[in-house]
Amino acid sequence: MAPIMLLSAKEKVRFLLVILLLVICPIKVFAMDLWVTSPWLSVIAHFMGGVFINVKPIGQWTEDGIEKKVSVKKLPKDGPFLALDYKNAQKYGLSSPNFKNIHVLYSQLPFPREEIDRYFTDPSVLPFIAQRILNVFSSLDSEHYSFYQRRLAEFQGRLESTVYLGRQLLQGKEVYSLSEDYLELLKAAQCRIIQPEETLRKAWEKGESLDQLKEKIKECSQLNIPVLYDHKTPAPVKKVLLESKSTAVIQLKYPTIGQDLIIALYDQYLAIWNIATPGDTKS
Repeated sequence: MAPIMLLSAKEKVRFLLVILLLVICPIKVFAMDLWVTSPWLSVIAHFMGGVFINVKPIGQWTEDGIEKKVSVKKLPKDGPFLALDYKNAQKYGLSSPNFKNIHVLYSQLPFPREEIDRYFTDPSVLPFIAQRILNVFSSLDSEHYSFYQRRLAEFQGRLESTVYLGRQLLQGKEVYSLSEDYLELLKAAQCRIIQPEETLRKAWEKGESLDQLKEKIKECSQLNIPVLYDHKTPAPVKKVLLESKSTAVIQLKYPTIGQDLIIALYDQYLAIWNIATPGDTKS
């Protein structure tokens, strides 16, 4: 294209009008609606889909970490739907022949169903889940396959960078973990994970021997050892943690649908590092 200075006056006017139209009337991208079962799956699908997939979560976490599901009556019969596997689809009310166009990542789940949350925070597993989401997206929307490939590459690259940074921050740092879901994320950063003995853990879950938990929180606080818990931490334990008001206590939260998963994982590392780094005694 000739430089604008070499254009005639009439051509310059046309050129400027085209630019003005592009600014005033940007090209609208029509995103495909996709209903997704579990909150974890929705978060990754939202990242992978970008502007071309409008993720509509069937299950979402409340601020308390409780999953709230959309009523089956409000779901479109013809989807499309995305689930981990067919049992996962049934858990959210998506049973055939009532619902059609159900896409699954696995014909059979490759990890224990009760440990789904733990696997979705495992950096070694996440890229494989994202790859399977790419396969579904490319079958639904082959026109934008290259876009989904770029999103997968970005996801993998940023996840690797986040784990590397986490390792630089936390390698060898002690953490006292009352969280089960985020253990793999902590292991990836090569933290020194301390956990209560099984008998003591079970006692705390029942609301027994809680004075020992209070002493452990105080001890960890004095030694700059983060005390970690999540939404699944039993209520009696969570109550003591919150009432301690110790700055060493950190809740590892679940990401929300609109949140960047990679940033959310990095924020967990950063919150732990803020406590684990030697400095003034925390109380």
